[in-house]
Amino acid sequence: MSSNIRLQKTCQYCGNRFTAKTTVTQFCSDTCVKRAYKPRKRNEKIEVAIKEETEKALYNPAIAQQEYHFPVKIALSSTVEGMLDDMNLVEQLIYQAYQLSRMYWKSISQQNLPDTKHPEMVAEIFPHFEHNHLPGFSKQNLWFL
Repeated sequence: MSSNIRLQKTCQYCGNRFTAKTTVTQFCSDTCVKRAYKPRKRNEKIEVAIKEETEKALYNPAIAQQEYHFPVKIALSSTVEGMLDDMNLVEQLIYQAYQLSRMYWKSISQQNLPDTKHPEMVAEIFPHFEHNHLPGFSKQNLWFL
């Protein structure tokens, strides 16, 4: 059975217009088919490699743990009434707690930070306190970790 179909199409490789004899033809010539083959195969290999790496990370707890190494539970309280009603402030506090919790002593090795980093971190945070003093409990505890 022969086909009498003639369609005007655009080549997927060079962009030239051509007359196709079938509805599935994508290229204007054998040369364009051959030139499009290598990039297509390269992209397929890249997609497969990305998919395999993603699946490996999902099923390998060691790899997954590197990226998401801890759950953080936060309870916010304030001595100023209504302060926590501001969602921008709450988001900022959560972000700061997340960043500070990354310095937790168990993950210090991940960041190559020495255990003696605590006084330096307190010195960085101290200027943000009102009344120029730390609360009593914060002198003995690693309260920001």
